[in-house]
Amino acid sequence: MDICYFSICSSGFEVGYVFVYRAGWQVSNATVVANIGLACVLIVVGYLLYKENVSIRQILGIIVCMIGLILINL
Repeated sequence: MDICYFSICSSGFEVGYVFVYRAGWQVSNATVVANIGLACVLIVVGYLLYKENVSIRQILGIIVCMIGLILINL
């Protein structure tokens, strides 16, 4: 069952790249934004679904990622 979720998510991720490129984003910015977004979402999913511990270091990482996204989109 997990492989099914993985397949759906990875397909959606790739389709998202196509839409981003068609919208006119720069390739370098789109990749960075997508990877940062994915990393932040995976931390939240791990906490909510799998009851993993979230450390202060991970929370600080999310904050730094969000600041980076703001700076990229200025």
